[in-house]
Amino acid sequence: MKNLEFRQVGAVLAGLLAIFVVTSAVDVVLHATGVYPPWKEPIGDGLALLATAYRVVISIGGCYLTARLAPDHPMGHALALGAIGVALSTIGAIATWNLGLGPHWYPVSLIVVSMPCAWVGGRLHGASAEPVQRGQGSSEQVVIPSRRSATKDLRMRKRLPFRDPSPSSRLRMT
Repeated sequence: MKNLEFRQVGAVLAGLLAIFVVTSAVDVVLHATGVYPPWKEPIGDGLALLATAYRVVISIGGCYLTARLAPDHPMGHALALGAIGVALSTIGAIATWNLGLGPHWYPVSLIVVSMPCAWVGGRLHGASAEPVQRGQGSSEQVVIPSRRSATKDLRMRKRLPFRDPSPSSRLRMT
């Protein structure tokens, strides 16, 4: 049981760490190349929009990673990371609100996009149709079909005529 709990928490922490590392690296590169002003100077709406855009993409990737590493309930783990993102973004918004580092809509947008990013990351994992191992030491694999293949299967079933194999249905039809 402890191994399962460790893997559950580890999946969420791995996604969170990936988001922190990659967004920090992008921030450093954008500051070093002069795209962003020096660290203590405010950014305008355009640069805040740029920061929001790459944070959304990176957050989706981190939530996908969390879902991929989760031993069970991948969407639940991705959404747990999204909830952590809401909490951390709220703390960041409160801490920086009056510092004049940029437009006020920017920290609010980070709060607002956290859960949708988590959902998209979880859905991307669910659409990958990869085998998922179930249980410790189990050789059983479950294939999660993509939405496209499930829709195709449903369309194929609708084209086939329905035949009730029970004897009573044959009696009623005659």
